[in-house]
Amino acid sequence: MRNNTVLRAMVAVAIGFGIVIPLGFALKGSYPQIPDSFLGVALGIGAPAIACVLFHFLTPKEKRFRFRGLRKMPKGVRISPIEIARQARIAELKADPRKQRYVALMEEKLEWWFDPQIEYYENRNALASCPHLQPMERGMREAGVEMKLMLGYWNGVNFEQTGIVHADCRINEAAVKRVYSPPECVQHVAGFMPERSAVDNPWAKLTCSVCKSTIDLVHPEWPERGTLWFPSAPVRG
Repeated sequence: MRNNTVLRAMVAVAIGFGIVIPLGFALKGSYPQIPDSFLGVALGIGAPAIACVLFHFLTPKEKRFRFRGLRKMPKGVRISPIEIARQARIAELKADPRKQRYVALMEEKLEWWFDPQIEYYENRNALASCPHLQPMERGMREAGVEMKLMLGYWNGVNFEQTGIVHADCRINEAAVKRVYSPPECVQHVAGFMPERSAVDNPWAKLTCSVCKSTIDLVHPEWPERGTLWFPSAPVRG
């Protein structure tokens, strides 16, 4: 009986990756503007989600697992594979007393929190960017800037490292150059991804052209309330 369960799981995982990997190459070929980090996380979530759905339907109905806390939906209402995967991750976090604080972030803020991201967030000495960006990353962490590790593809064992982190701050470029003297390969760039307006979807980042590592930032002109300046606020004349 256990062997049948393992076989069903192996088949589901194989089919899931068989669908996701060609899809990833097709999307990247058709839409090269899609950021690798976004595509990696999306497909990394998609593969296990598809595998979960397939495993569910390959399992006899009377033995199918029901997620604790997942509300029974009205007849005819379908739950998306992403939502099934999200509920499964929430159940994992609830089962670990050390990680229960992240349940609210997933349930209320609709964020995703995987173990490598939790480890990075809780270890203030951890650095994930390239050596050219690490002095600024370290300074941000010491200054108390909220930071999150961005994950790449799930390869079946672990997430690929992207060298990308998100920092909830905006950059005072002149102060960064004065304090850190970054090499020429490090640039602070900012812009927008226009939709209905020319200033829709503001973005900013510190990027290393040599290592392709990035610290995603808040656009200097479009902060949220309380967004920090790093390393210090500009002097207003």
